[in-house]
Amino acid sequence: MKRALFVAFLVISSIPFASGKETVRFAIGEWEPFYSKGYEHFGLVPHIIHEAFASQGFDVEFGFFPWTRSMALVKAGIWDATCCWSETKERAPFYFFSDQVIDERQVFFHLREYKFDWETIEDLKGLRIGSTPDYYHGHAFNAAEKAGDLYIEKVTFLEQNFDKLLARRIDIYPMDEAAGYATLNNKYPKETVARFTHHPLVLDSMAQRALFSKQVAQSRRLMEVFNQGLKLLIQSGRYQTLQADFKAGRYFPKNKE
Repeated sequence: MKRALFVAFLVISSIPFASGKETVRFAIGEWEPFYSKGYEHFGLVPHIIHEAFASQGFDVEFGFFPWTRSMALVKAGIWDATCCWSETKERAPFYFFSDQVIDERQVFFHLREYKFDWETIEDLKGLRIGSTPDYYHGHAFNAAEKAGDLYIEKVTFLEQNFDKLLARRIDIYPMDEAAGYATLNNKYPKETVARFTHHPLVLDSMAQRALFSKQVAQSRRLMEVFNQGLKLLIQSGRYQTLQADFKAGRYFPKNKE
């Protein structure tokens, strides 16, 4: 019965079970452009997870669920781990936190021809800022938004904000730096991508980690295995290669227009 339930939630294996290796089961969700069921290797983050464990002789199985469901499945010990999340004291009683998998580093994108500079949130007043519903841009930014101090236009899909920048309907757009360029390189030809840039000052930065269930007896060992594999990827330069592929938009489906 449980197996049928998992299939209904689109359980997807990255490697066949017949390999005989120990398999670590990750419950994840859609988080474009970092990962999606339709991406190559399911995207950057699952690729990093897979290669980190593979370097230590482990297989990985990924199941795609709504994000709240992913967290609940791991909290209950039904699945081994989930990724990626920030480390908080509220989560600490239920999960072990891995080393940093990626750093979500938000910056302001804008057209090169638009002369933009900022130092504090106050400098953003009067600007037309693009965003998407429920996207967190850091405490200071969100507080200013709630107070009505910022003019923010929201669209359903994040890539629409780049269209609005090109059409000069907004001035700036806050987004993770690597994810922003991945989206641009997938969406536009090189000459159009060259029209965009970002401000070097970081709006918000958060370490994103894998969470391993404290209800699973082997979780601490699995986390240590993953951390070792992740360290090896970084030391070998493979991690940096995967990041460069992501920024170049190479994880998107090959047949995507």
